[in-house]
Amino acid sequence: MPYELVARAGTVNAWAFPDNPGQPELGPFKDEQGRDIDQLIANGDVADLGFIPTFRKKHGSRFGDLLWTSCAIKVASVAFINALTSFSGWRSYPIRYLDRKANAIEGYVGFAVEEGSDDVFHSVGFQHWSFGVSDVVMDSLRDRGVTGFIAKKIQPPSYTLPTNA
Repeated sequence: MPYELVARAGTVNAWAFPDNPGQPELGPFKDEQGRDIDQLIANGDVADLGFIPTFRKKHGSRFGDLLWTSCAIKVASVAFINALTSFSGWRSYPIRYLDRKANAIEGYVGFAVEEGSDDVFHSVGFQHWSFGVSDVVMDSLRDRGVTGFIAKKIQPPSYTLPTNA
């Protein structure tokens, strides 16, 4: 049975909040074509943004393999990414992760789930802070000691509820 993964969000855990240039304090963050920049980043479509997505550590001292971002954008450790190299359904992209004094925190990248895979998949049907992985992917993560996240068993993505006819 596959698993749904999510970053740990307790106060002892390091969080990564988006902190991009020109982002308004409130309201939508849009590019010149009217596209939602946070959604582009969440999807991993960062090539033509004109900047590297930036995150700030707000609190916490325990750095997990997935970092809580409070939104659909996902940040993963390089160890997490390395455990996924032979699997499909995801992509990574460079980010800047900074501490409160703007010093770089190394070892993290942006992580996005792509459509159409049974290895890594959308557990709720769209980019979200949680996502699904197959048993084989979960085994690979565990075998490599990549466990800094919360995992729970879920129904396979092809599972459909019976209808009352």
